[in-house]
Amino acid sequence: MNLDVENWKRFKLKYLFDIKKGKRLTADEQTEGNNIYIGAIDANNGIANFIGQAPIHKGNTISLSYNGSVGEAFYQENDYWATDDVNALYSRYDDFNKYIGFFIVSMLRQEKYKFSYGRKWKLESMKDTEISLPIKHNPNGSIFRDKSKTYSKCGYVPDFEFMENYIKSLHYKPLTTKNRPENALPLNIEKWGEFRLGDVFECSGTFSLVKSDLDEAYGGGGG
Repeated sequence: MNLDVENWKRFKLKYLFDIKKGKRLTADEQTEGNNIYIGAIDANNGIANFIGQAPIHKGNTISLSYNGSVGEAFYQENDYWATDDVNALYSRYDDFNKYIGFFIVSMLRQEKYKFSYGRKWKLESMKDTEISLPIKHNPNGSIFRDKSKTYSKCGYVPDFEFMENYIKSLHYKPLTTKNRPENALPLNIEKWGEFRLGDVFECSGTFSLVKSDLDEAYGGGGG
C-alpha cells in the first residue's frame, strides 16, 4: 500500500480526540506495584515505572508529552497513570485500535520539531494543532463529506480503515535484500593470519577532565 499524501487533509486534534491531562505523582509518592506509570520520556513506550497506584487513564489511547520530551507520542494498550507532563488522547472514533493508533502516533511525531524544553506544548495549542491524515472517499472516488462535521469543519472524515490496513501491511510485507546467504562470499579462514593490534592501529591513551577544567575552557560560570 502506498501513501498518497498529496490528497490528505489537515485535522485539528480537538476534533479527533478528547484530550485529558495527567496528574503529578512524585517518586516519593509512588508505591511498588504492577500498574504502568507514563513519564515525559522518549523511550520504553513512555513507561517510566510500575506503581501501586490505580491507573487514571484507560488503555487504547495515546500518551503525548507536552513538557520534558515534548512531542513524544506512544500508543498505550493498557490502563495507566500519566504524569502531569503528559496528556492522554481519547479517540472520538468508536472503532479506534492499536493499528490506527500507531499510524496517528507517527503523524503526531512530525510536530515535534516545533517544540522544545523552552517551549511547552500547552493544552490549548495542542487542541488546535493540525495533523495530516488520509481521508475517506465515496465508491465513485469523490471525497466523502460528513454533514455532521464531526472531525472537521469542512466535513472531511479520516480514512481510519486505510490507516489500519496500512499498518497491518507493514507487518506482513516481506523484506527484500540482495544480501542473501547464497550470495555471500566464502571465508577461507585457513589462510588467515594473526596480527598485533599495535601493528594495525596507532593506539593512544585518553585523559580526563574535571568540571572546573571544562568551565575554564568554555567560559562557564561553574554554577
